[in-house]
Amino acid sequence: YTTWLQIRTEDLYRYSLKTYTDGDGTIKVESADGATGFYKQDTRVTLVAKPAANSTFKEWSGAVAVNIGSATNELTVSRNSSVTASFVLKGAQ
Repeated sequence: YTTWLQIRTEDLYRYSLKTYTDGDGTIKVESADGATGFYKQDTRVTLVAKPAANSTFKEWSGAVAVNIGSATNELTVSRNSSVTASFVLKGAQ
């Protein structure tokens, strides 16, 4: 029973990861849990910042703590959190 309960608890209790953009672009989210915005604890999530045609990626902020200048980044979801990808117009950096 204990194992069954642990599995059900892991399925029910998930953490949210909210994504935001500042400027013209989008964020693609990939993980073994899908891209629902809710993830089991310790799920690795890949984030890919995709700038619009007139923009370039600038940086990540929020739950992303390393490689903030890299358009492709990873984080491990361990609590409710959020990330923001910032984009700037080309030539305005």
